[in-house]
Amino acid sequence: MFSLLYVDDEPNLLEIGQIFLESTGEFNVRTVLSGEEALAELAKNPYDAIIADYQMPGMDGIELLKNVRRSFGDIPFILFTGRGREEVVIEAINNGADFYLQKGGDPDVQFAELAHQVRQVVSRRRAEQALRESEQSLKASEEYLKRIFGAVQAGIAIIDATTHEILDLNPSAVRMYRGKKEDLIGKPCHQFICPAEQGKCPVSDMGQAVDNSERVVLTADGSSVSIIKYVVPIDLQGRACLLETFIDNTRQKQAEQALHESEKRLAEIIDFLPDATFAIDTSGHVIAWNHAIEEMTGISAADMIGKGNYDYAVPFYGVRRPMLADHLLRPDDEAEKMYISIKKSGNTLTAEFDNAVLNGHRVDLWCKARALCNETGEVAGAIQSIRDITEQKQTEDELRVANEQLVAAEEELRGQYEELVKSEQEVRKRQQQLEEIAANVPGVIYQFFARPDGSMGLSYVSARSGEIFGVDKTVIDFFPWFVSHVHPDDLPGFMETVAHVVKDPEKWNFEGRFVKPTGETIWFQAMSSPVVHGNELIFSGVIFDITLRKRASPG
Repeated sequence: MFSLLYVDDEPNLLEIGQIFLESTGEFNVRTVLSGEEALAELAKNPYDAIIADYQMPGMDGIELLKNVRRSFGDIPFILFTGRGREEVVIEAINNGADFYLQKGGDPDVQFAELAHQVRQVVSRRRAEQALRESEQSLKASEEYLKRIFGAVQAGIAIIDATTHEILDLNPSAVRMYRGKKEDLIGKPCHQFICPAEQGKCPVSDMGQAVDNSERVVLTADGSSVSIIKYVVPIDLQGRACLLETFIDNTRQKQAEQALHESEKRLAEIIDFLPDATFAIDTSGHVIAWNHAIEEMTGISAADMIGKGNYDYAVPFYGVRRPMLADHLLRPDDEAEKMYISIKKSGNTLTAEFDNAVLNGHRVDLWCKARALCNETGEVAGAIQSIRDITEQKQTEDELRVANEQLVAAEEELRGQYEELVKSEQEVRKRQQQLEEIAANVPGVIYQFFARPDGSMGLSYVSARSGEIFGVDKTVIDFFPWFVSHVHPDDLPGFMETVAHVVKDPEKWNFEGRFVKPTGETIWFQAMSSPVVHGNELIFSGVIFDITLRKRASPG
């Protein structure tokens, strides 16, 4: 239900409007007789929108609008005007009014139009806010995941359980060996990792369920490194393998601390993933079913992962049928006709569908699907995001991701390697998913730091910086380069707001002009939220190109 503040100096008109709007069951209307009363009421209670008469004694509707924009931000504002007052309409739009409506005519028609305008502007404002929050959370998720992988200190080896050949090693394992990876791949593991006689592997030959013991790694220079090793049997695409994890025992405390920090950062990432999303492999079996889609459909990941035969379509359409992700993998002209619109850009499809049924209610869905590729560039599946655009605010507010922990604490390593291995596997899987999702973000994602010694700059900037601002820069020199290209008229305000939020941390939002290397001037909007990490203040945010919006805005 929308809460409205209705301002007019005509009590009879207020009463009629309140009765009509509240009779729809969608609105709770508070009425006041003057602009001064309206400002006092706004100071006490929040409202979804304001409806105000223009011609009132004392403070007229335009003055009220100016006061609202100064004190209460972008709350939707609809202005009632008399007939033939075009100059009032122009002034209202220039001062930030969302809609205007002329008085007179059939009251039923007039208030029906007013109700429609309120629904439209409030829904749009809620959707914009939810989208900004989603984009910010996606940026934070991507950055935290990168930190986790940089912090993992355990060596990992994949071993063929039958031949005991080394199939793969992670960089930490190669560094522990102190040689080259190619010197180890294909060689028997017992010649390098935990030297043992052939045929006496503690796991595959001697029947131990797990191997959790102190061993040594023989390095390239002939020395040995003491390790604590954990082994678990796994199946990789039908091939029986051993996943071996080992940690240099001399640096155990450092590894524990790094993993604790990684766990904290990962938890923050998981809390802010956006839209309902699922992924399928090329055979049409579900390989991912995120928390947001669990909330949307009422079906848990445990009940959906591994399902095929279009089972994932049933919650949306009531029947098994191809979805947009299937159309991306296996194009079908007939299936394409089911969508209102469908657009293809490279290996991405975007479409709208107006006849879905979700939890017993007909809904309009916005969908976006993208191909998932393996290391060789071959298509290995597809990922699809779904948004209920009939209830934009409710859907966006509920889209949060709560995935299970990917990295277990490295405390008491002897007893917790199973959690560590499972978490590292989950981190690798989620990293690929997040990298695909990050490609859908329409702005430049960045992370800005400020330190007690006064130094500041960027620790991360996404690849779209080249597309939007016309040049690719490293994180080391991007910030001073960006500052040097802010339009001279906007630069003082830009630097003042940066200094302000660094001194008194709060959410930052700035709009200004940017002069590209080509000489072209564009409008940008930058926003971020601060988080304290140790002695650093970190702002994670996104920069949008809002040139089209600025050009389209009247005045």
